[in-house]
Amino acid sequence: MLQVMLPTREDIISDILNWVCPECGGPMGGRTQEFKCQGECRTDWRDLWERRSARQERTHTRRRL
Repeated sequence: MLQVMLPTREDIISDILNWVCPECGGPMGGRTQEFKCQGECRTDWRDLWERRSARQERTHTRRRL
């Protein structure tokens, strides 16, 4: 039986941090295009990154209160 593992949000964030496109495995970045895939899919991951960052800020703020 073949099992397919879908990437988690943490996997996607890790890939972005390592400048690897989570979608196609292509290179990411370049000056002013840090979140844009330079490979086959050309996906822009900025929205996902910003949503994740905002969520972490809210969680961190709640813990401090």
